[in-house]
Amino acid sequence: MGRKLKILKLRKWRYHPFLIRAILLTLGVLVCAPGSSQQKKLVANEYAIKAALLVRFVSYVKWPEESFDDRENSNIVVMILGKDPVDDFFETHLKKKYSGRDLVIKRHRRYKPDLDLTRCHLLFIGKSEKRHIKEILKTVSGRNILTIGEFDDFMESGGMINFVNIKHAINFEINQRASSETGLRIRSDLLRRAHHVIRKNS
Repeated sequence: MGRKLKILKLRKWRYHPFLIRAILLTLGVLVCAPGSSQQKKLVANEYAIKAALLVRFVSYVKWPEESFDDRENSNIVVMILGKDPVDDFFETHLKKKYSGRDLVIKRHRRYKPDLDLTRCHLLFIGKSEKRHIKEILKTVSGRNILTIGEFDDFMESGGMINFVNIKHAINFEINQRASSETGLRIRSDLLRRAHHVIRKNS
């Protein structure tokens, strides 16, 4: 049996058991197995964890009230852009409420210039769309949209949260400066758990 991918250092999240439970529930029976399917299992594990973290980030971010059409009942819209399979693992999260709101997932396999990316609160940009990152971030610039990526230079391009692999473990970095410029507030306990933070006053 090949070496398993370490997907998260759970000890870093020991003060947040609800997050650990969400990760374990999302993983389900996803385990590494020998044979040609092993790489697919590793990728599935990786994106199961990313999906769990994406929805958990919602609880750590404060959007301005004007971001919602109806202050009492509007949903939190998560838009997934790219070919990566992160949206395959959202089913277990859709029946829960986050900050008192329902979660709605929208999916687009690839970027197109006429694609409306502004009708969401969280935008995940998969690595397959890296070549379009400048156009994508320009489209949502100045809006109350939390942008999340998974590739090098995402933060330097103006993205807000980026998944990184540190010694075969999934971690993340935060661009607090970019998020604060759009009116989003990221809680300090999430900032403390990031691998790297670009501070808003830096």
